[in-house]
Amino acid sequence: MYVRCFGNFEVFYNGEIVHFGRNKSKELFAYLVDRKGASATNSEIRAALWGDRASDDDNQKRYFSQIVFSLRETLKNLGEEDVLIQHRDSYAVMADHIKCDYYLAEEYDLKALSVFEGEYMSQYEWAEERIGYIGQKYI
Repeated sequence: MYVRCFGNFEVFYNGEIVHFGRNKSKELFAYLVDRKGASATNSEIRAALWGDRASDDDNQKRYFSQIVFSLRETLKNLGEEDVLIQHRDSYAVMADHIKCDYYLAEEYDLKALSVFEGEYMSQYEWAEERIGYIGQKYI
């Protein structure tokens, strides 16, 4: 599995783009990849994915469960279900099981650094703050 964070977020498996059953499942995976293995509570994740529209109502909690299930199914179909870690009320990814341009850049991999053109997970509003961090650290 290869994850591209610079530019638009995409996941590749054996060179092919991975298609997620739901856009929010892909965004959930992106959010967890961004955290590099640090866990996030369900509430933190919902706040990131829905911003001002995040709530603790039962409908959103059910939808969140569906998103997680869809992500699990996508990873299972790839044979990569172990990448997603679930604790009691939180999720994380096993960062060392993912090859990722952002992770490689963190290790000062010159090839990964050369790909960064000022964009990071462009389709996700919550990822904007990371651009400043990357820009300061690597440029």
